[in-house]
Amino acid sequence: MEKQKKVTIYDLADELGVSVGTIYRALHNTGRINAETKERILQKAKEMNYTANVAAQSLRRTPINIGVIFIGPIVKHNEELKMGMQKAFDDLAELNVYSDIRVLPETISDDNISAIEELLKDFKNKQYKAVILSPAGDIELLVPIINRLSQEGMLFATVAVDIPEANCAVAVSPNGHCVGKLAAELLSFCCPNKNVTILTEKQTMPMHAEYISGFMEFAQNDKFENIEIYENEGNVNRFINSINRTIEKADDGDGIYITSAISLYTGQLNHALLEHKNIKIIATDLFEETRNLINSGLICATIYQNPYEEGYQVVQNLHDHLCQQSEKTSVRITPQIVVKSNMDLYPEKHILR
Repeated sequence: MEKQKKVTIYDLADELGVSVGTIYRALHNTGRINAETKERILQKAKEMNYTANVAAQSLRRTPINIGVIFIGPIVKHNEELKMGMQKAFDDLAELNVYSDIRVLPETISDDNISAIEELLKDFKNKQYKAVILSPAGDIELLVPIINRLSQEGMLFATVAVDIPEANCAVAVSPNGHCVGKLAAELLSFCCPNKNVTILTEKQTMPMHAEYISGFMEFAQNDKFENIEIYENEGNVNRFINSINRTIEKADDGDGIYITSAISLYTGQLNHALLEHKNIKIIATDLFEETRNLINSGLICATIYQNPYEEGYQVVQNLHDHLCQQSEKTSVRITPQIVVKSNMDLYPEKHILR
């Protein structure tokens, strides 16, 4: 007989549409809370057979410090993740949960991996409960460091990527295979039987391998004349140079799929050449720059992965793991297609699904 999952304060919060802090105040009779809201929470807790978690209560007696490291140059994407995380940390403030956020603008490489390791050791020496990583670049360099520190008792979570070989308790990322299939289907409508170029960070990175795998799965049976793949390793200048070269050699009506939020730099391309050749571009995620490019027609569509929600979910699930001591949690964010006609349905104000 399958063991029934224990109801948590997160389940109650999701069911009632209130914050975790509000749930906590109602259950523990602390702080200010509307009497009607409190009664509604207590009734729902009874209906769902909620029982207080001893481990969670023990954690609350001491501060829970969580380190966060953003690694990579795509500032806008990291800002979206950070705002989602901050909302989650604000919701958990009454539970004594605090963040220490660091930003490293360069992608992971042999040149800076030792500095990243020293930062992780500093978090460990400060006895932080866990670390959230949002890495870009040669993420395989992180694997032995994560696995060694996890054996020493440090808990890890990743956001926006998954690192299957690393011992991470929580991973929140887009459904990359689905994203790739969506991109291929969109381009099959826009430029059937034409040449397509995939501009990716690095083919060996698990998330980007998923994007490409999904794309190739849909693209089989000769939906395109030819498919080429170029890597930019998260380097903005390399991305701009490679996409400009792609456009220069492209035939009229060819397609381009950009697998990461680096697509927001498409605005720096040779616009005259792009328009003259009628190149069809599918981008990733939705920022002010992306909106402008869709409105101008330089980008056909973007695949929205909601980094704000990714940031929120990784903090919530990591805290839940700390309380429940559960198995590894893997959360996949469902992608959505955004074009000019439905862009207004995705306001710049953040809304958690």
